[in-house]
Amino acid sequence: VFVTENGGFPEPALPEMTEREGFYHALVMLVTPGLFSNLQKTLVEGPLDGLQAVSAVTGPAVIRGGWDLKRQSPRATQAFISSGSVWFYRLNREQWERVRPMHGQQVGEELALGYGQIFFGLWK
Repeated sequence: VFVTENGGFPEPALPEMTEREGFYHALVMLVTPGLFSNLQKTLVEGPLDGLQAVSAVTGPAVIRGGWDLKRQSPRATQAFISSGSVWFYRLNREQWERVRPMHGQQVGEELALGYGQIFFGLWK
């Protein structure tokens, strides 16, 4: 797997988005597993705060734990949304302009560990 110096995946170009029927039809793909405080809500509504996805294709939750080197103890297991999960959004111009800068960024929790990176795609 090819990753950049900061640990994330290389950012593909943001697709050219045009309005269709008064909306931007965008998909959001979770490229790395995502940890969210409200897993069920995020699975249904998507990872973009305050916006409701039209539909979603998600995999099963991924349970992760591990070892905390600093504390020399096990890390608690947590449920993550699996990478490759996709949410479909119909966004008005204001919503699209607000979320567009999030392309290639991370959402959710434990971002320093590389979780929650998203990319936008064109939903045709």
